[in-house]
Amino acid sequence: MADLFKPTKMLLVDKTSSHFQDVNMRPCQEWLEGYSGEVIPQIAEKSLDYAYIDGAHDFMTVSDDIEKILPKMKDDGIIQFNDYTTFNLRFALPYGVKAAVDRLINTKRVAVVGLGLCPLGFDDIALQVVR
Repeated sequence: MADLFKPTKMLLVDKTSSHFQDVNMRPCQEWLEGYSGEVIPQIAEKSLDYAYIDGAHDFMTVSDDIEKILPKMKDDGIIQFNDYTTFNLRFALPYGVKAAVDRLINTKRVAVVGLGLCPLGFDDIALQVVR
């Protein structure tokens, strides 16, 4: 996505970055390690071109992440959500990511600009903030 959208600054939030290889990192990318609900409030408002959120998977936490990240985004900024699905077949767990992101799509000014499909259903979706 960094190669496609070419942001000046792309923020990646995850509780750990140890499972990502440095070879895949781009100069514009910056990792913030920790839980998104704790990390996002530390970010300056309207400072992000791109945010990648791989957070919790329940509806309430994802909804909270959405409310916290929106003011941090520049006009036309991109927010990418990991595990855009309703159910984890591997662990037989319901996921609220799709419902929370769909509510964002239906209630705020955002446009779907990317969809990364995974054979196991753990898709990613990228939304552009339209102001």
